[in-house]
Amino acid sequence: MTKKYHLIILLLIVKIGHAQNVGIGTTTPQSKFSVGAYSQYQVDSFGNIRSINGVPTNFPAGQGDNNDIIR
Repeated sequence: MTKKYHLIILLLIVKIGHAQNVGIGTTTPQSKFSVGAYSQYQVDSFGNIRSINGVPTNFPAGQGDNNDIIR
């Protein structure tokens, strides 16, 4: 019975740990990692930058070749 409780507690800790957002300079982070009072800089759970100064941002998935234009 004790092992069952330990397993349930462990699963709850893991679930809560993955559900939390972290913020620097904010008490209400809007993504996995947010910086600034209004979450001006946001990073998702994969480490991709999603927003800079409130502007949604998507970087290319790979390195470009010579003469490629990154939009």
